[in-house]
Amino acid sequence: MLIRTAVIDDESVQREYLLSLLKKWEETAINTLSIHQFDSAEAFMFEYEEDRRYDMLFIDIQMKGMNGIDMAKKIRQHDDLVNIVFITAYPDFMQSGYDVNALHYLIKPINDKKLFEIMDKVSAKMSGTVKPVLIRTKQNVLMKIDPDSIIYIEADAHDTKICTKSGMIYAKESITDMAGMLGDGFFRCQRSFIVSLKYIRYITRKEIVLDDNRLIPISRNLYDKANRAFISYFKGGMDE
Repeated sequence: MLIRTAVIDDESVQREYLLSLLKKWEETAINTLSIHQFDSAEAFMFEYEEDRRYDMLFIDIQMKGMNGIDMAKKIRQHDDLVNIVFITAYPDFMQSGYDVNALHYLIKPINDKKLFEIMDKVSAKMSGTVKPVLIRTKQNVLMKIDPDSIIYIEADAHDTKICTKSGMIYAKESITDMAGMLGDGFFRCQRSFIVSLKYIRYITRKEIVLDDNRLIPISRNLYDKANRAFISYFKGGMDE
C-alpha cells in the first residue's frame, strides 16, 4: 500500500533529515511512501486546494508566514482523516494541536525510534491491522473500541467507565482487564484510573491535566514514572 506523505518545513536541512529517516523506515516496511516536500504552508495549501490526496502530513509548527497550527486548522475544514504529525523544537506548543486532532508530535531533534513507531502505527491503521479493544457493555453487548479514541478509563463502583472522544462507555471488564488490553500509549496513574498519554497536557504531583482541562488524580509515588512515560511517548527513548 502506498502512503502519500508531505513534509512541510521552511528549513531545508530539517526536511532532508526527516526525508532520510522516512526512507530508512521504508526499507523494512510492508508499505511504500510517496513523499513531497514543501518549504512553506502557503506552498502546500496551493497544491492541496487542487489535489487533496495525502494520507500523512509532517508539519513544522513554527514557519515564516502561515504557521503549522493555522495550516492544520484549514486542512481540518475539509479533511478529518489525514494523519497530522507536528514537528517542533518547543514542547510548549504541543497542547496547541488538540483542536486539530493531531496524531502525534515530534520534538526536534527528531528521534528515529519514535518516528518509526508513528509510521508503524499509521501503516497498520491504513492496512486495517490495528486491533480494536473488545469489551462487553453494561447492557451485555459486545463492542469494539478504537484505542486511539480512548481518553481515560475509570473504575466505578460496579462498572468500568471508558471515556472516549465520542462519549462515555460503561464496560463490565475490570480496570485491570482493560490495562492488559491496551498498549504502551496508556499509563495507570492510580488504582482506579488509566490515562492515554496522547491526551495529557501536563502532570503535577497531585493530578494529571488533560488537553480538555479535565483532571485525573495520580498516586504521589507514580509522579516520576508518569513523567518519564509522558516524555518518552512524545520524544522517544529518554528514559532508557
